[in-house]
Amino acid sequence: MRYMVASNNDFTGEIPLSLCNPKNLSVLDFSNNNFSGSVPNCLSESLTVLNLRDNKLRRLPDMFYRSDSLKTLDVGHNQITGKLPRSLVSCTSLEILNVESNKNHRYFPVLAEVSTEPASRYLTIKRIIWSYNLSSK
Repeated sequence: MRYMVASNNDFTGEIPLSLCNPKNLSVLDFSNNNFSGSVPNCLSESLTVLNLRDNKLRRLPDMFYRSDSLKTLDVGHNQITGKLPRSLVSCTSLEILNVESNKNHRYFPVLAEVSTEPASRYLTIKRIIWSYNLSSK
């Protein structure tokens, strides 16, 4: 199976672990559902597109160290909090990164590194709830 598109199905709960590492899976699109919890950190390393837009996901784990082929990551319109995973800088083929409308804190260290890669073409970070402590230490 190369493509798994299950968008607009009103699925709930966590993304099933049975999806972990299927051979040759290139596109995984679970957009516009009601998945919650964390993105499983065992998803296939062969993915080129991971579309989890418009769910209720709360966490994006540091799982991208061996994701050389990932070209599109869309986790916009979720409830993701915390930092973006540092491993995103390992995604040398990443062309589209959409993290808009989440509750992320401290994007900039990772985004600065990802967005300077020559392959990075589109970066969407609009409508984000920012939280940053401006007091000096």
